[in-house]
Amino acid sequence: MILAVGGIAQAAELSIGSVIMAPDAVDMLIVSGHIDGESAPSVTCLLEIIPREGNIGILEFTAAPPGDVAQLGDPWLGSGAFVAWDTDESGSWAINGSLCDSGLPPDSVVYSGELSSFPIVASADAEGIWDVTLSTSLGDSSWEGLTTTLVAGTVRVVPEPSTLTLLAMGGLVALGWWRRR
Repeated sequence: MILAVGGIAQAAELSIGSVIMAPDAVDMLIVSGHIDGESAPSVTCLLEIIPREGNIGILEFTAAPPGDVAQLGDPWLGSGAFVAWDTDESGSWAINGSLCDSGLPPDSVVYSGELSSFPIVASADAEGIWDVTLSTSLGDSSWEGLTTTLVAGTVRVVPEPSTLTLLAMGGLVALGWWRRR
């Protein structure tokens, strides 16, 4: 079965969930996939973090070792192998990847869900929006042998409001409520 998206037939999809995080924090990028009865022996996820103009600080994948790219779901239910390409193997703090190989000849696969997680870290002074793509300088993500729709994500790094700011905002809301009575 072919998935129809906006009137265009697509065999498979990979997508990255968007993240909002604080500076000086660690969070996760999650790659999810969808395939509905197509033949694919493996799925490759390659991610690249691309800063937007005007950003402050740094957003990057966490250091390796230890390896921290993890498999979250398995379209082939335990057969084959999972291989992580962490920052030490990609040669870049902005590129990570994974490969889930069935270890079997190509066969019909039905799967929809999370595939891999990729930890990211923001510097203490980070603020702005970073794009995260599934097309990288090392290659493109895909379900092997299939036309794969790639849906990019974003990471928004925003400072957490201070306790004083939250108290002041709460006071203004309470004052407004009191005056309306």
